[in-house]
Amino acid sequence: MTHTHVRAFYSLPFSHEGSVTGVLKAMVGTKDQACSEPTEADSTEWKKAIQKGDPLVAILIRGDCTFVTKVRHAQELGAQAAIIVNDRVESVI
Repeated sequence: MTHTHVRAFYSLPFSHEGSVTGVLKAMVGTKDQACSEPTEADSTEWKKAIQKGDPLVAILIRGDCTFVTKVRHAQELGAQAAIIVNDRVESVI
């Protein structure tokens, strides 16, 4: 299996110089894979992680809504970056 990454066209440019560090926080427990507005339970869980002071990087499964929607919901919860994992086998767009 080949792993390919593609730059997001809906976000700020990212320089590959240096490094990015943060705590990975999966959004698999959120309602419908982060396609709907975060719930109070989601918010409470993320607040606990934020209180530790480390930057949070959301791990999102591609799912059935737009990447923009998923990333916006992760940002609302406090994520400073996001990684979207593809759950489909298809050619790169």
